[in-house]
Amino acid sequence: SPEGDLVVDHPHRLGGRGVYVCGSRSCLSKVLRSSRLSSVVGGAVEAPELAVMAQQIEERLCGRVEGLLASATRARQVAIGATKTESALTSSKKPSLVVVAEDLSPRVRRNLEELAEESAVRLEVYGDKDQLGRAFARTEVGAVALNDDGFARAVGQELELLGGLTTNKTRTEPPRN
Repeated sequence: SPEGDLVVDHPHRLGGRGVYVCGSRSCLSKVLRSSRLSSVVGGAVEAPELAVMAQQIEERLCGRVEGLLASATRARQVAIGATKTESALTSSKKPSLVVVAEDLSPRVRRNLEELAEESAVRLEVYGDKDQLGRAFARTEVGAVALNDDGFARAVGQELELLGGLTTNKTRTEPPRN
């Protein structure tokens, strides 16, 4: 910012001078500890603690994921709920991406993972059922299937960034032939 504060600008909407930092926690840690940041932006920068900056980035990424999922819903490109996700995975037109909550029941999650693998559909894990539900204005959602390649690609990219930033997120992709 003009005041010398370091702010998160994702997805690159703020004007002015910016610095790109890769999405891993280790890169972020190196940048915040070094004096190179001040020399890159051409002045003194007030860098927050790593935990504070990581939290800000995580919040921004989660907001972006939830916004993309809400947009996919308005475009009618998403199947919401474990049952509808399972139906999408067994239909003739396969979804582009499946997203499941971390706290989805192990049996249901295993079933969806197996179906996604059989169908060569990418499966990502995101948040808990409450967090996933917020994107759809519901109390809880355990799984969703995105039918649009564009939405799937955008959500997948955000989840990859989130996975690099946090240590407890897991990701499953179909085997590549």
